[in-house]
Amino acid sequence: DPVSYTGLISREQAPEARAALRARVTALAGELRAHGAADPLPGDAGAVVAEAEFGSVPLTLTAERTRLLLRRARAERVTLHTLLLAALSHAVSTEYERDRLLGSVYTHGRTFLGARETLGLFSNVVPVPLETGRQSPPAFLRAVHDSVQRASNSADLPLSEIAAQIMDRPPGDGAYYRSALAHLELRLSGVTGWLPEEPNRPLPFPPGLDVTPQALHPDHP
Repeated sequence: DPVSYTGLISREQAPEARAALRARVTALAGELRAHGAADPLPGDAGAVVAEAEFGSVPLTLTAERTRLLLRRARAERVTLHTLLLAALSHAVSTEYERDRLLGSVYTHGRTFLGARETLGLFSNVVPVPLETGRQSPPAFLRAVHDSVQRASNSADLPLSEIAAQIMDRPPGDGAYYRSALAHLELRLSGVTGWLPEEPNRPLPFPPGLDVTPQALHPDHP
């Protein structure tokens, strides 16, 4: 059933709901810590300007290469996103000789059906624990797929509260870059992922609503 914003907030802020959320945050923080959330890759300098902290490697896939990747994804019964995340995590784990990594993916930030009727995507960052030890390619793809599926169940957990436990800081003490807990982030542009950036692109809101996009320049890793 459709839900109202006041109903949604009341539901999420009820004492029993907050207690259950804190327990899930604590459990997830422990799992992420075990996968190295507080252990950056060599070369990461700590709390510095985000643009200097995170490197980006653009990769453009040809139509033919995309068809081959889609064919392999269908054969292994995983998504193209899973296949690309697996390839990226394999490359990073090989380079840095890590058996465990954390990736970042984006997903819907509410996990109950009624949220689909509310305005807005509530998009959230989800850290994905990745086991990158020796496995056959099909087994590794399935493991990454399963990790993404499990991680999506934590989409309603606030990243700031998870990070506060891992970094041993009081909740609300500072902002966190969207991939603060991850070693790698996969971002897709185009039909299957993020749309190419279009400055000042008008947003299709109903009459009476006006939104102006603002550029964000985070200064926290």
